[in-house]
Amino acid sequence: MNKKLLPVSIAALMMIGGMNTASAASILFTGTIGASSCVLDVNNSGSTVGDVDMGSISVSALTANSGATSAAVPFTISLKNCTGGSNYSIEFAGTSSSFNDNYYLAPESMGSGVFYEIKDSEGRNVKSKELIAANISKDEQSANMHFTVNLLAVNELVNQGSFVMVNGINVHYE
Repeated sequence: MNKKLLPVSIAALMMIGGMNTASAASILFTGTIGASSCVLDVNNSGSTVGDVDMGSISVSALTANSGATSAAVPFTISLKNCTGGSNYSIEFAGTSSSFNDNYYLAPESMGSGVFYEIKDSEGRNVKSKELIAANISKDEQSANMHFTVNLLAVNELVNQGSFVMVNGINVHYE
């Protein structure tokens, strides 16, 4: 910048700064940015955390033979108030077994031979991170998705005791 223009520029800025303000106001801009999604309800609990009680399972029932399973226990995933999107789907985010992706890893405390399966309403195994389409009614903007869960033992390494298995559920939409 030319050094002769610098004092002139500073003087001009000082004159602008000397203007008086007659009144002032402020504007508050507010709003919400949100995803168009659904309310997720697990097992009609009214919550995103639902309890599926698998009951008391006999060790001998699981170790009777390789591939023995516990009784299938039904549960429901409900998508409610789905607005603003289309083509809704869910996925179970649990960790699948390295030797069979139809099985989910159970906690090690249950024994190295124990896994669990989730099946859809047609009895088909649901794999980890597999997108499962939800048929959302445009009128009701909701859907109920029915599944079952059961334990599976691939060998006799099954431990006695209480268990808790956690599996995340993600909702996707376009």
